[in-house]
Amino acid sequence: MNRLKKITIKYLSPLILGGSFGLFAYSYIGNGYILYGSKRLLVFSLLIGLLGSIAYYFIVRFILKQRAFLGRKAFFKLIILSSLITPILFFFSTIQWQRGDLFFYPLLPTSEFEITVAPQNPETDFSITWFSNSFGDISFESVEYQGWKRDGDMLRLANSAENSLFWRGKVGEHGALYFEATGNGQFYVRSNFDSVVIHEYSAGTNKYEIFGDVPWLASRAGVLVIGNINFFFGVFAFLLFFWPQRRRWISTFSQTLAGDRKHKINKIDLVWIFTLFLFSLSLRIFNLDALPPHIEEYRHLNAAKDIFNGVSWMDVYQRSFYVVTLPVYLFFALFGVKLGVARFVGVLFNSFAIIPLYLITRKIDRRLAIVASFLYATSPYIISLARNVREYAYYPFYFYLVAYISIEYLEKLYKRGVTLKFFLENKNLILLFLLLIPLIYVSFDRRSTLKILIICYGILALFILMKIRLNGKRAYFVFLVVFLVSLGAGFWFFVIQGNAKHGTFNNYLIPFSQGDFETPLNYFFYNPPQQWYFNRLALVPVTALFCTVFYGVLVRKNVVVSYFAFLYMVSLTSFLLFFGYDSGTRFYLHIQLWHIILIAMGGYGIMGVLSQNLNSKKILWTVSIILVLVTFNPSQVLLSQLHTRSGGMPISRQSHYNFDITQAYLLERVSPDDVLISYDYGRYAYFSGKPQFSAVYMDGGLEDLSKISMHDTGWIVINEKYYPNYSDVVPLGAFTMGDKEVFYLDEVVGDHVDHIWRWENSTE
Repeated sequence: MNRLKKITIKYLSPLILGGSFGLFAYSYIGNGYILYGSKRLLVFSLLIGLLGSIAYYFIVRFILKQRAFLGRKAFFKLIILSSLITPILFFFSTIQWQRGDLFFYPLLPTSEFEITVAPQNPETDFSITWFSNSFGDISFESVEYQGWKRDGDMLRLANSAENSLFWRGKVGEHGALYFEATGNGQFYVRSNFDSVVIHEYSAGTNKYEIFGDVPWLASRAGVLVIGNINFFFGVFAFLLFFWPQRRRWISTFSQTLAGDRKHKINKIDLVWIFTLFLFSLSLRIFNLDALPPHIEEYRHLNAAKDIFNGVSWMDVYQRSFYVVTLPVYLFFALFGVKLGVARFVGVLFNSFAIIPLYLITRKIDRRLAIVASFLYATSPYIISLARNVREYAYYPFYFYLVAYISIEYLEKLYKRGVTLKFFLENKNLILLFLLLIPLIYVSFDRRSTLKILIICYGILALFILMKIRLNGKRAYFVFLVVFLVSLGAGFWFFVIQGNAKHGTFNNYLIPFSQGDFETPLNYFFYNPPQQWYFNRLALVPVTALFCTVFYGVLVRKNVVVSYFAFLYMVSLTSFLLFFGYDSGTRFYLHIQLWHIILIAMGGYGIMGVLSQNLNSKKILWTVSIILVLVTFNPSQVLLSQLHTRSGGMPISRQSHYNFDITQAYLLERVSPDDVLISYDYGRYAYFSGKPQFSAVYMDGGLEDLSKISMHDTGWIVINEKYYPNYSDVVPLGAFTMGDKEVFYLDEVVGDHVDHIWRWENSTE
């Protein structure tokens, strides 16, 4: 019996686990890269299953060996720990689990479906327009039919007296048949040899839904469970290997990130900073005017242009005036009013962020500083936003600078201790004043999103409090004061500063249950186009990130690591719970800044551990190169420079509309006395200076159409995207406003649709 048990565990279990790994690979790769049901996918999955069985043979042997070495208590402790780590790595490092067509396809039952349309009025037209299942569209080539004929992308009923349509295949959970009819009638459905069911249809578009019977093992839940089981064994085997050496590994990780605290910036560091700055600039400067401006870019472009033309500073767009508009104006004055010039200022300033970032990470080690700066320079997320004339191109410098000053302050504080004398020293007062400058600025620029720096100040205050030793009533008093100050800061941030419309409590369980996985996490985990590891193995950077976060939060021996670990966790959690506007990549830029540092620290710490355990430098370099190759996607780094198609930008998720067609249409028709009312095209026309309108109303013009009564002739241009907001007041037809008659002229189609109206005196 014992012999049979050993054979089962040692030989049969690897085969079963390897087979499950093959099925898991089939489901995860299927439809994403290779179509379900194809021979290529089957062969590939069998090969993966075979390799998995071989790997599991050694894993099972290793587990049995370690079980004999470790005590029962430690063994079960590792099982629990593996069970906690597995879902984190599984769900955070993969994205396929979000797919709606995730099944064990070979285990799905085959369904049969037959439809017959009842005899109808000869004048009634009946056409099937679309047929789909859980895996996508079903080709009409796979359907058997008589009494029907192909008409382009439709199947049109040709013989209502004698017709049938038969399909055999795998439905999955859900399928649908869409059809158009010009009258009412009936059709008969027979599925899986059941009795015929009569259904009614009406004139117009109709939908008939098909529901498949999915066994649990073939279902999405089955795929996820088996996927987690496979991840579990990988994590468990690693922890078994790690556990006997855990103290040495953690000590090495800690020592690697401890660095040389007595370092001084020297000429070598200055050379590296300058080199990395040039490298960063080179990845941002190419093809700067390839995309038209995003609609919000025009605010700063037009404000800087107005100042250039003599308009008072106080009469232009004020949000982020000193951060964006003023630098752009200065460069306009030097090099002329051009889009490329305005964007160059942003990429230049964005590259300057290398300086504080290098200084922060240089506190640990020069090599870490180089790695972190390299990750910043090549970050698709940062590059895409750096090439826009908006404050998000400039923020990295300010955020990293505040973080650097905070760490300088904390290091001095931790070295000297919390005393009144420390706070009153001149050097520390200067540091404190520098930290307060951004807060002073946002008190004037109330609409600036720079106020998110309040999280940095909160973490700074937390670290100062953790250094204070308080007991009894004094402790309660201090923490009460901190709580009230935090409450006041939140009130100031969300209400006084005008962000209440974005403040809410988000319950992501509801959209998750409905298959909507859109959260801020999508910009950092799963398979985000904003990251270097898009379409690559995200497991490596995710592991590096979590190692640093856990070390920084739980161990707290290194103030630099802990500061950024807390900053990252608080920032991400705050935006997950309380920020109600998650469709803009730009809103999470500050989280990406901390994301870069933590991945760099984690990767550097892990390499330190590997260097202590791999005796050969050749092996270490080989492992390092392999990890970089499976993680880093150069094409994603270059996408911002090479992407020239107007419309949606896949990394920044911003719309860069091309108005050339609308511009050509109006250039032929506009007279100098005409005015323009338009939200987005108006900004484009104002910046380009063509056509010559007597006035351009951009903000509020469509909400207040009284402007029409103030001018004899003019134009209205509305993007189809925004038209639903104004459809009640601006119909797609002629209407009257005061003594003016407004005519709907045309829709201009390019990378978007513009609706165009013209008005003139109705008495003319």
